[in-house]
Amino acid sequence: MTNDYEATPNPARPTRPQLYDEPVRRAAVLTQLDAIYAWGENDYDDETETRERIVTTVADVIDGEHDAYRACRELERDGYESDANLVDLVSQVIGNLYVVWQDAERAWVRDTGGPEQKFAMGDRVTWHRIRMKTAGTYTGEVVKVDTARAVYHVFCEELGHVRRGERRSGTLASVVNFEDAWVAQPDGAT
Repeated sequence: MTNDYEATPNPARPTRPQLYDEPVRRAAVLTQLDAIYAWGENDYDDETETRERIVTTVADVIDGEHDAYRACRELERDGYESDANLVDLVSQVIGNLYVVWQDAERAWVRDTGGPEQKFAMGDRVTWHRIRMKTAGTYTGEVVKVDTARAVYHVFCEELGHVRRGERRSGTLASVVNFEDAWVAQPDGAT
């Protein structure tokens, strides 16, 4: 999949793209914009304005939420009559959000050089989760290094991760940014 989001090199502010950054959300909407526009019966004279209104409306709703129904209700204010087809189109936008974000991270690493990789597979690292229901500080084992995105995949039993082949389902690892991991203290150390 291609997208229209590219990280702009800026040595003064080389920040990692975040999942809910506006350019990422807008680029996700662009992946389905033609289909959403074609689905609606647009009575507007200005196609460009209508398309921009769709992008803005859907991008604003998916800022931290994954609620396709709410996005469709917002589109109803612009004359769309939502149904299951429109909900499916907006759901695809939400699904594409992760792909667009990962592409944005790859572009950011490519354009800025990204943060330094300090750990390798098998190393124990500690990181702090600030989002999600399981916010806290965790320690785990690096099981994969994704240099293209500058992230570690970290196995942490405390978070309920499962190793391949142990169970039929479950999360294999947490994704931890290179810059967010630090050396884990040996067991029992303070």
